[in-house]
Amino acid sequence: MKIYRWNGEEWYLRNWGLFHIIRNWFIWIGGWEKANGLGWLFTYMVGNKRKLAQPFPITLLGHRIVLYGEWFTVKLRRDWLVYHFKGYVYRSKDGTLSGATVFYRNAPKYIKDLIK
Repeated sequence: MKIYRWNGEEWYLRNWGLFHIIRNWFIWIGGWEKANGLGWLFTYMVGNKRKLAQPFPITLLGHRIVLYGEWFTVKLRRDWLVYHFKGYVYRSKDGTLSGATVFYRNAPKYIKDLIK
């Protein structure tokens, strides 16, 4: 299936099969899949040693759920719900801790200090 896309700088042709497009919507393994979607890179070289690359970010269901190494995000209507494995659970406009508007669990110490 030929799709012409604009990447912000130039037009390019994405010539993926229908199965690839559907699979990419369900799951995209960003750390291993090449950016153009035409191959995989599981390892990288550090000096003369080969190391396994991290698979993150992994996106599910059309980028509605994104798994990072230490946290994951769920897309809500206008915000992101973020669960960090350190215990933070917050809602943010851009998915970052600095953009948080509501903390549901374990607000950072600097936020707690502002309330006292």
